[in-house]
Amino acid sequence: TIRFISARKKEPQFLLDWRLRALERWFTMKEPHWAKVHYLDGTTLAAIHPAWDRWWAVRDRMDPAGTFLNDHLQAIRP
Repeated sequence: TIRFISARKKEPQFLLDWRLRALERWFTMKEPHWAKVHYLDGTTLAAIHPAWDRWWAVRDRMDPAGTFLNDHLQAIRP
C-alpha cells in the first residue's frame, strides 16, 4: 500500500525509503496497554476513588507474593 501510494504521488525514492523504515520501526514497537495510559499518580487516584484502600487490601490478599504486581501498579501503589 505504501509503495502504491508513493508511486501514485510520484514521490522521490528517499521519501519511500523513509516511510518504509518508519513502518519497520512501528512493527517492532511494543504495543501500549491503553488502559494504563493516564497521568495520575497514586495519591490522586486515591483521592478520586473512595474504595482505593479496599481495592489494594483485596489485591494484596489475593496475590500476597506480588506475582501480578507489575511496574504500573507498583508506581501507583499507596
